[in-house]
Order: sequence, then structure tokens, then C-alpha cells
Amino acid sequence: SGNVIMWDMREKRNYPVVKSPTVASIMIKGIGVVGSQNANNIVTVSNEGSICVWSMNMMKEPQKKVDLMVKSTQELSVHCIDFPEGETNQFYVGSEDSNIYQAKIHTKTPNEQNIADEYHGHQASVLSLHHHPTIHERKSEASGLMLSTSADWNIGVWHPKTRKEPLLMHDGEVETYDA
Repeated sequence: SGNVIMWDMREKRNYPVVKSPTVASIMIKGIGVVGSQNANNIVTVSNEGSICVWSMNMMKEPQKKVDLMVKSTQELSVHCIDFPEGETNQFYVGSEDSNIYQAKIHTKTPNEQNIADEYHGHQASVLSLHHHPTIHERKSEASGLMLSTSADWNIGVWHPKTRKEPLLMHDGEVETYDA
């Protein structure tokens, strides 16, 4: 459905402690929590490409809403969202058009596009994205890597900071829904 519901697992209740209003025309396809341990926001993406930033203290309406558009005219149908570790503005979405898009919540100017980059490699809808956590103790080759799954049954390994095409594509035997 089109709302965010939160439970406090420390409480002995069977009902949510916070619930956003229901928006009947949208379906939330992905969710992320960004920020620090003491100050964070919830970011949702809907099937028609609307990004909403919610404050955990005020769920009556989003703090910010961004409609993702491809080439400033075409609405983007989105299936998933993922933020690299420690990032609060830049994120990636997997779309129905088989592409992965890098986007940002806040732009420098009001007319600037929110979509910053495009990554090609899948042949069907991108169903999930997942960034490898940063390894702080040592420089790791895995830092900055991103996994993607698709309705084309492939699993992609990407390094979006250095390449727009996948490092490798694993030809799966079945459709994989989550990375």
C-alpha cells in the first residue's frame, strides 16, 4: 500500500506506534533509512518514481517529495532503491525499463535533474539492489560494489563509481527477487 508503518519492538503492543497517511494511488516499492544513529530519515520510493523523505518524528506528510523523470519528461517506473553506506543524498533505483539510475534527493538548483547517471546491463526489470558495506579498517576491493537482480534471471555485480556496465553478470537458473 502507500503508507509507512513503524512498530517499537520494545513496547508490548500489537499495533504500530507511527503510521503515515495512506495514499491510495501509489504503491511503495522500496524503503531506506538514512542518516546517523541519532538523526535519521526514512526514504521511500513508489512505483511511479516518487521519492519521499519522512521524518520519524512527523509522519503526517513527507518533508520532501521528488518525482524522478528520465530526460525531464518521462516518468520512471521504479522497483527498488538502495543507498550506499553513509550516503544521505545520492541513491540508486532499479527500474522497469531494465536500467539502474543514480539519483539524488537534493539538487544544487531547482531546475537541475535528480537523475545523475544511468547504468545498462539487464534485459528486464531490475528487481533489487544492494550495496556492499564499506570496510573501514582496510581498503577492500569489495568496497563500493553493488549487486542487482533482474527479471531476466541475471545477477549483476557493479562498481558504479568506476564503470557504467557490470563487472560481471551471473546467468541465474531462476528469477531472483532480492540481492
